[in-house]
Amino acid sequence: MRATTEKQFDCIAIKRRAQERIFEETAGMTHSEYVAWLRSTIASGPLADWWSTLPGRSPASERVSPAMNRGMG
Repeated sequence: MRATTEKQFDCIAIKRRAQERIFEETAGMTHSEYVAWLRSTIASGPLADWWSTLPGRSPASERVSPAMNRGMG
């Protein structure tokens, strides 16, 4: 039997906080406002510079996955 240890990192709690923040920031946006918000957030995010240096990758701000568009109207 394993000894129970206190968690140092709670991935689920972090994911839920991020989802809540995104929901609050985008509440009431139209589809086009949401897409603009995504592009701006992606372009200014911590991985934006890294992503654009990968071979065959365009700047992150130019792409929005179709999955990100679901449910927006």
